[in-house]
Amino acid sequence: MIGGSDYVVFDFETNADRPHAADHEIIQIGAVGERFDGSGIDEFGTLVRPERKLAPHITDLTGLEYGDLGNAPPLKQALAEFFDRVDNRAMIAQNGFGYDFIVMDAAAARLGLTVPNGPRLDTLQLAHIVHPRAGEGMVCNIDGTRPLSGRSLDHLASLIGLEPRAKHDALNDARITRDVMQAMLDELNQDTPVRRLQRWVLGCVGHPWAAFVSPQPAPVPLEDVIPETPAAEPIVPTGSFDVSAIVESFGEGGKLMTLGRKPRPQQGEMAELVAKSFASAEKGRRTMIEAPTGTGKTLAYLVPAIEAARASGRTSVVVPHSRVLQDQILGTLEDLKSQVGPFSTVVLKGRQNYISLTALEAELAWLSHETADTAAADAAAAEADAVDAAVDADDADNADVVDAAVDA
Repeated sequence: MIGGSDYVVFDFETNADRPHAADHEIIQIGAVGERFDGSGIDEFGTLVRPERKLAPHITDLTGLEYGDLGNAPPLKQALAEFFDRVDNRAMIAQNGFGYDFIVMDAAAARLGLTVPNGPRLDTLQLAHIVHPRAGEGMVCNIDGTRPLSGRSLDHLASLIGLEPRAKHDALNDARITRDVMQAMLDELNQDTPVRRLQRWVLGCVGHPWAAFVSPQPAPVPLEDVIPETPAAEPIVPTGSFDVSAIVESFGEGGKLMTLGRKPRPQQGEMAELVAKSFASAEKGRRTMIEAPTGTGKTLAYLVPAIEAARASGRTSVVVPHSRVLQDQILGTLEDLKSQVGPFSTVVLKGRQNYISLTALEAELAWLSHETADTAAADAAAAEADAVDAAVDADDADNADVVDAAVDA
């Protein structure tokens, strides 16, 4: 049983042959429901006869041909039966606010059907709360774990050992969404300071997801939630800075030629220039290097910078001009830790890029005095997201935190 609230998890397959979601025809409905009285799981699935030919990419996505749907019930009949099954239960969908609810409401309005008036929830919003840091190429969390590559249904399903779907099927996707939801609710119910605070945030304003998790009667102090960044182990300067060894690492058979890398003459040349500049830094030498795309510049200056810091015990400072480059550098540094030996890194950003714990504490105090309404519920979801982001991210970057209006 998930929580203590009756619900229906559903999914639509649609003929997305027009630009706007509201104009997409539903061609398949799948739903998995449960009631708090313990009557068990109930499922509903049906194909739907469309009025327009299927777009080719929809056939590729679902495996359905237009001819497969000829004997299916028309949309009004199928949707009315679906609504009867839902009754007054909460309706839940993956990216529901961004797509499924839009499609459903538009179809019901066209057909003159009354939409069930139970609560609406989106597992994508839940995913933002449980996994605030997600995206391709993101650096590790502060505990060394790697964030999800994304929050799509397949990304979330991979966490519970499910393989990516070969085809989209409404009923199967609803089952997967329910399993993914169960896993995320289990995580949110963990008895840790951050999860307890998140549950309190959701519960204090009556957010719909609060009905699906254990209640938390009191807030948790932020000092119990936000871990202190552990101090880096001191590295004793080696006193040895070997330019030739650095250059050799970029050559055939060099220690850097792993992870699919191949020697690039220009990269080795640039690494040598940078290394010689570090070696002559005490003499006031400065070097400006301009190199074309494809040189492999990031590795060519990072490795000499690391070796210079290790040799001298002093800090090497790298100043990228964009966030994209910064992320690229951080990802490369993670790879290098297994190739060039121990070193520590610290990321410094402008003040506006950090979550202010003072401001977060004030927001939490504000929420405790709010009444249950849509604005407060949206704010609560964002605050629950921010709490977990502040714990997971070693730099607590605002870019990893979503606004109250959660997007896909």
